[in-house]
This record gives sequence, C-alpha cells and structure tokens, in this order.
Amino acid sequence: MLKTFYKSLFVVFSLVLGLCLTNCTSKPADEIAGTYSGTLTKSVEGLSIGEVVAEVNINKISDDKVTVIIPALSNGDEMALPALTIADVVVSTKKTGGYKLAKTPINITTEDFIITGSIEGTVIDKKLTLTGAIKPGAMPMNIDINFVSK
Repeated sequence: MLKTFYKSLFVVFSLVLGLCLTNCTSKPADEIAGTYSGTLTKSVEGLSIGEVVAEVNINKISDDKVTVIIPALSNGDEMALPALTIADVVVSTKKTGGYKLAKTPINITTEDFIITGSIEGTVIDKKLTLTGAIKPGAMPMNIDINFVSK
C-alpha cells in the first residue's frame, strides 16, 4: 500500500514538473525583446561611411519571431535611408548560449526606391550584435551595417 502511494506521488510530481518545464521556461522572443543602445557602423566595399550611436528595437511577434527596427540612416546631406522594420525574424536558442537571429531578407518599398538585403545577429548576455547588407534602389553595391550594443 505504501509502495503504491509513493508511486502515485512520484507520478503526480513528474507531471507537475513536466508541465512547469514546458510552460515555465522563457521563450526566445521574450528573452530578447527590448531596446538596445550601441554603435551602428556603415560601410561600402569595406570603406567606412559613418558611425553613430543608435538604438535598435526588437519587438516580439510570437514565441520564436520578432520584428527588428533599425533607425534611419543618413550620411549628412547624401543619401538618407528611412528606419528599417524587418518582420518575421526567427529567433532560436544557441547551443553555446544566447540567442540567434536567423538571416532574414529585407524587401522594403519606400516613396523613392526599394530597399533589399538581409540581416542576422545574436544576443548573448543581453548584448545585441547585428550585421546586415542593404541595397537601396539601383545602387550597384551594398551598404554594410554592423550594430553592437553596450
């Protein structure tokens, strides 16, 4: 009788623990959603075209998808790019720790041109590293962007 009681208690404990592990763990998008302040650098064919202090926002869409918002980019009076909102960026847990933002295509239509390219990144220890290549309109080469939060 006592043996049956302990078996029943073990089964109940296992079920409760299993439910908690399934429902109590954080989802990747929850873990990385927020505003990241840091340095955004821009370059074309390896030549720097500027560096600014910027904020990148990450908003949760679902448990494993986010929207990444990169602030407007300008190089003085030369070409200015609007803020880039990249939706459906898949987030996963890295085996080595932290989170990975999957390489995601960019295809944004503005009043003046279409911006294409891609971004990808990581969040490790609450620090965002984001890299990307964007091509505004018919520009023959990419503008490479790199963001590293503080």
